[in-house]
Amino acid sequence: MKKYFLFFFFVVLISCTNQDKSLFESNDFPKIDSKVIIDNDLKTPFKSLIENNTLYITDRSNRPSIVLYDISDVNDTEFINGLGREGRGGGEFLAPDFLLKNPTGESVYVFDAGGRKLVHIDENNEIQTEDLSFRLNGMPTNLHAVDSTIFIATGIIPESRFSIVEIVGTDIVQSETIGDYISLGENFSGFHEANAWRSQSTYQNSENKIALFSSYAKRADLLHTNGELLETVKDKNHDRPKVSITDSEFVFEDDAVIGYVSVTSDEDFIYALYSGQNYGNEGAGNGQYLHVFDWDLNFISGFHLDHFSLNITVDENMGIYSTQQNPDVAIRFFDLSNKI
Repeated sequence: MKKYFLFFFFVVLISCTNQDKSLFESNDFPKIDSKVIIDNDLKTPFKSLIENNTLYITDRSNRPSIVLYDISDVNDTEFINGLGREGRGGGEFLAPDFLLKNPTGESVYVFDAGGRKLVHIDENNEIQTEDLSFRLNGMPTNLHAVDSTIFIATGIIPESRFSIVEIVGTDIVQSETIGDYISLGENFSGFHEANAWRSQSTYQNSENKIALFSSYAKRADLLHTNGELLETVKDKNHDRPKVSITDSEFVFEDDAVIGYVSVTSDEDFIYALYSGQNYGNEGAGNGQYLHVFDWDLNFISGFHLDHFSLNITVDENMGIYSTQQNPDVAIRFFDLSNKI
């Protein structure tokens, strides 16, 4: 009996070890082919969003700030328009960043990281000049609409995993902070700790779940919007950021890694773009592996992309749109509907 027990334990141990390796080492995932669907009118494409068969892409060149494409047929995409320009005025941008849907209609918001504001693009794809200015401590890297006036902000949020913000007049103000970071040490300030634990995030409104995928660790956390930790997936050797404070400066250690660089979702699955490279490597901020989870953070499948990607977004049919900056500037597409 003892022999059988030891054999069973050994098999389970091997199985668990292989499962961990397949997730974070990512060497054995099947390769997936993509195709270029957009390679013109782009200069420095950054983040993207799909709304009403239109792909919105922010462009850090600010020439223009956002480009729009009709993606009704991915085999024949059509340029619609370019919007926005560099500047500090209403409807202008310093560093166009992420986009989010306006829950009240077929329109989108664009976050200007340089101007710390939201710019509204209406249902006619025209930029509105009355901006919404952020009045909160920290810097959001993602924003998720709860309703027409309330949002969840994630990113560099001192003292909390995320915060609830709301529109008050022409300002966006912080109303509540939720969740605690795992402490990295007494010498870390609130801002340093928030920067180390910055994450890419996605939100499921129907179940009040928010998934946080660490930028500087091999880790993902699923939380309820009340702050309750529901599930964690992590690598035992890189389950927290490898950073230190030297002479009051934030320093990455030699074995620090880039974890997740982008995340998107639909009602069934979360699609997380993973790097896993050493922080100091050239191009480490791009991912070549896609991890797919369900909304209980169970790992479903992984894929090895045929390119390095900066950002991904998903359509309603499990089509993935990927932003590529090197070696070529392009938007690439691949279909997961028959692979999961």
